[in-house]
Order: sequence, then structure tokens, then C-alpha cells
Amino acid sequence: MTGVTLTPLSLTDEYSALACALDRTANDHRRQREHIAIQMQSTDDRITEQIASHLQLRTVVQDNYWRQDAVHQEEITRLRDEAVAIQMNQLIEDSEKREQEALKLKKEQEDKMTEMMAESMQMSEFIQEEFLIQETAHQEEINVLREKTMQAENKAKQ
Repeated sequence: MTGVTLTPLSLTDEYSALACALDRTANDHRRQREHIAIQMQSTDDRITEQIASHLQLRTVVQDNYWRQDAVHQEEITRLRDEAVAIQMNQLIEDSEKREQEALKLKKEQEDKMTEMMAESMQMSEFIQEEFLIQETAHQEEINVLREKTMQAENKAKQ
């Protein structure tokens, strides 16, 4: 019978080499998990910051919209009051020309206010759509990272 005869010393060396290899593999897996955890935390932090920023922007835009709406309502009320005063003066002064000019001015101002309100609404809708798109993208990124983490953990367990 030819071959290698194992002595207790050579078995110990092989076990020692195997233990070292297992330690290196365990350390590699630990480093990989730590690296993935750091990347996920960094991504989560960035996403959290972006979401907070977008929420703050949305709040600012909404607040601005409501302020503008209040200003527009005040302006509309003022314009209506002004139109009533103009109409009363026109009746007193008996001037059809002035009445027509006042109505034209009122119409122009209302058109301008309507245009400003429409632009404000479009701007608000655009920002809200952008926020929803970015929020969806961030959520998808989070889901992908979670899935990768679970896969990495499953690999590590195997």
C-alpha cells in the first residue's frame, strides 16, 4: 500500500490550515456585510435627507400657494369693490365711455388674476408631480437595497 500516511502532526497542520481558511472567509464575509451595511446606511441617510428636503420644498410651495391665493382673493375683492365704485361714479357722471373703460379694466385685471392663479396652480402641480416621481424613485432604490441586503445576508448564512 503506497500513499501518504497521516501522522497526528500532519492532521493538526491540515486542521490548522482549514481553521485559518475558515477564519479568513468569515472575516471576508464580515467585512462585506459591514461594507454593505455602511453603503445602505449612507444611501438611507441620503434618501432621508432628500425626502426631508422634498417635503420641506413641498410645504414651502404649498404655503406660498395659499399665501398667493389669499392675496389673489384680496385682490379680487378689491377689484370688485373698485368696479362697484367706478360703476357708481359712472352713473353719477352719466358717462358710458367711462363705464366701458372700467369694465374693460376689470376684465383685464380679472384675466390677469386668473392667469396668475393658473400659473401658480401649474407650478404647484409640477412640483408635486416631481416630488412624487422622486419619492417613487427613492422608494424603489430602498427596495432594491433591501433586496440586495437580504440576498447578501442569505449568502452569508449559506
